[in-house]
Amino acid sequence: YAPDAPVFLSPNRPAPQMQEGARLTVIVNGLASHPVLRGTHGMVVQDAKRQKLAPHSWKLEATLTHSGLLRLTGRGRTLASWSMTILPDLAPQVAWGPSPGASGKEDWHTRLPYTASHAYGLSDMQVVLHVPHPARGANPKRELSIPLPLTGHPKSVKNVITPDLSEDPWAGQEVTGQIVATATSGHQGQSEPATFKLGSRVFHSPIARAILDVRRRFALEQEKREDTAQDLEALGEAPGPVREHTGMFLNLTSIVALLENADIDTQTARTSATNLLWDLALDIEDRRTGDNASAQASIDVRAAQADVAQKLADMKRNGTHNQQAQEELEQSLKTLQDAIARKMQALADNALRNHTAIPDLPGFSAAGNKAFDRLMKQLRADAANGRSGDAMQRLQEMENATERMRNATPQDLAALAQQLQAQQKAREQAAALHDLTTKESSLLDHAQSRLDEHVRALSQQQSDLADDGDGEAAEYANLPTSELLRRLGLSAPPNMGGGGTGPQPRPSSGNAPPPAGLPDPAKAEAQASARRTERATQHALEQALSELKDEFKELTGKTPDAFEQASKSMATARRALADGDDAAAASAEEKALEALRQSRKQMQDSMKGNGQNTTPSFLPSFGGSGDGSSGSGNAGESGNGQPSDTAGEGGDDENTTGKDPLGRKEGEGADQNTDDSTHIPDTVARQRAREIEQELRRRDSDRTRPQQELEYLDRLLKPF
Repeated sequence: YAPDAPVFLSPNRPAPQMQEGARLTVIVNGLASHPVLRGTHGMVVQDAKRQKLAPHSWKLEATLTHSGLLRLTGRGRTLASWSMTILPDLAPQVAWGPSPGASGKEDWHTRLPYTASHAYGLSDMQVVLHVPHPARGANPKRELSIPLPLTGHPKSVKNVITPDLSEDPWAGQEVTGQIVATATSGHQGQSEPATFKLGSRVFHSPIARAILDVRRRFALEQEKREDTAQDLEALGEAPGPVREHTGMFLNLTSIVALLENADIDTQTARTSATNLLWDLALDIEDRRTGDNASAQASIDVRAAQADVAQKLADMKRNGTHNQQAQEELEQSLKTLQDAIARKMQALADNALRNHTAIPDLPGFSAAGNKAFDRLMKQLRADAANGRSGDAMQRLQEMENATERMRNATPQDLAALAQQLQAQQKAREQAAALHDLTTKESSLLDHAQSRLDEHVRALSQQQSDLADDGDGEAAEYANLPTSELLRRLGLSAPPNMGGGGTGPQPRPSSGNAPPPAGLPDPAKAEAQASARRTERATQHALEQALSELKDEFKELTGKTPDAFEQASKSMATARRALADGDDAAAASAEEKALEALRQSRKQMQDSMKGNGQNTTPSFLPSFGGSGDGSSGSGNAGESGNGQPSDTAGEGGDDENTTGKDPLGRKEGEGADQNTDDSTHIPDTVARQRAREIEQELRRRDSDRTRPQQELEYLDRLLKPF
C-alpha cells in the first residue's frame, strides 16, 4: 500500500525503517537443509512461507508487523540478522468541516464539508447517517450512506459536497453523521459524530404534504402496508387535485394496488411505493397552479436530468469516455436542453395568463435558454475531457436552477420583469454611450485631418524654400505674425496687428493665384463651413450626454464624475471650433474621448452594487471553473455581467472581455486616431516648424506688441 521502491538489506548496514505490513523476501543458496526465520526482542513474523527452489536453494517470505530483531538461521548457526524498525500504519485522520447540514429553510440541499488525510493515500470515503432518536415503531437500524468523491488515492482531501437528500424519508429531520475513511492499507478512520438537519423541499399543496407524510411513515416502517393503502385511498377520495385529475388519480390507485398485492414482498413494495409516492407529490405540487404544460415540462426535465446523471456516473465508474459513451451522453443532454426550453416557454405563457408584467417574453425565454446553454456547454466540455466530477457539479447547478424555476411564483416573475426592464435600459444607455464615443471620435478625426493637411502643405512649402537656399530665420523675422500663423496652418484672430516690420503680402486681384504661403480662399471657406457643422454636432453631443447623465441617475441614483469632465471638454471643443482653432479643438476632443471611456467604466462600477444586472433567481449563474468567467451570460451583457458597449451594435457575445488580442485593456498602447491618413512630418518639415515656433516665442516675449496678439500667442504656446 506504500508507494515506495523495494529496499535491499545489506549485512553491513543497519536496516532502514519499514512500514507495517512490509513483505520480506529472503533467498538462501548453498544450504542443503532448510533455513529458518525467527523474530526476537518483540519481533513478530506473520504468514511465514518457505519454498525450495533447488536442492541447495531456498526462498522465504514473511510479513513484518512489529519492530525487533529478525534472525535467519540454518544448520545451527546464524546466517544473518537485522534489527527492524516497523512504523505502524495509523488509521486515517478524518474530521467534519464547518457548518454541516441544511443552510436555511428554503435550501433543499445538505452541506457536507469534510477533511481527511493518510500518509499513504485514501481509497474510499463515505458519510453514514442515522437518526439519534428514532420515532416510535421506526426501524432503529436504518442508516443512510452517501459516498464522497475521491480522485485517485490522495494523501489528503478537503472538500464540500451538497447532495440533494430531500427525497429521503429523513428529509427535514435531525440526523447524526460520521465520516468513514478507508486507507489504501485497509485501515479505517472515523470522524467525531455531528448532528445536523437534512435539507428538504418546500411543498405548498396540502394534499402533497399529506401524501409525503404517509410515505415517510411507511418508508421508516412505522406503518404496515395495509394501513398505508387505506390512508392513500382516503386521500384519493378527498376533494382536491388528485380526485380532479385523472392521471394523478390513476397513479395513486396503482400504488394502492401495489401495496395490496400479496404476491409482492414487503421490501419490494416499500421501495417501489416510496419512489412512486415521491413522484406523485412532485406532480401535485407542479400542477397546483393548474398549468399542465409547465407540470409536464418539469417531469420531463427531472427525467432527463436523472438520465444524464446516470450516464455521467457510469462513465466515471467505468472510466469510459469513448465515442459511443459521448454520443449517448450528447443525446441525453439534447433531451434535457429541449425539456428546459419547454419549461421556460411554459413559465412565460403562465406569466402572460396571470397578467404578470413581463416586458419581453421572447427576450425572457432567450435569456433563460442562453444561461442554460452556457452551463450545458461547460458540462459537455467536462464530460468530453474526462472530468466526470466537474460535469456532475454542473448538472447539480442545473438541477438547482430548475427546482427554483419550478417554485417560481407570480411575485418572482413580477420582480424579474422589473429586473429585465432595468437591464434593457442599461443596455440602451451603454449603446448610447458607445454612439457618443463614436461620433466624438469622428469629430476628432476631422479636426486632426485639417491639421495634418496644413502640416503637409507647410512641409512642401518649406522644402521649396530650402531648395532656393534662402535664410529662413531672417525671412521668419520679417514676416508678420498672421503670416507665420498661416504657415503653421492656424487662423489668426480678426483685427490682429501684423506686429512685423517686414513686407506685407499683397492682396491678389482677379483670378490670380494666392501668393506663396497663403491658403486657398476656397479651401479656407470649405474648412470654415466644416467647422460650423462640427460645432453644431458638438453641441448636439453635449445635449445627448446631458440626457444620458439624467437617465443613468434615474436608473441607479448615481452620476459618474467623468460625465461632467466630458461635458466640459465638449464645450471647450465647441468654442475652439467657433474660433477656428483646430489644434485646441482636437486637444479638447481627445480629453472628451478619454472622459467618455472613463464614464463607461464608472457606469459598470455603479451597476455592480444595485442588483439591476444580476441573474434572475431561477436561472443558473454561470461561473465555470477554470475559465474565470462569472457572468450570467444574459444577452446584451459583457463577460463580467455588465452591459456591453456593443449591445445592439452586432458585437460578438463571446468577445466581451474588454481586452485586445495582446491582453491589454481596450485603448491602452494605441493612438486615439487610427486613420491611415495621419501624416508624420519628415525631419526637414519638423525643423522648419521648430524655427517658426522659436520665432513665435520670441514675439510672445516682446511685450510691446498689441495686447490681442500677445494673448493669442500665450494661448497658442501654452500646450508646449
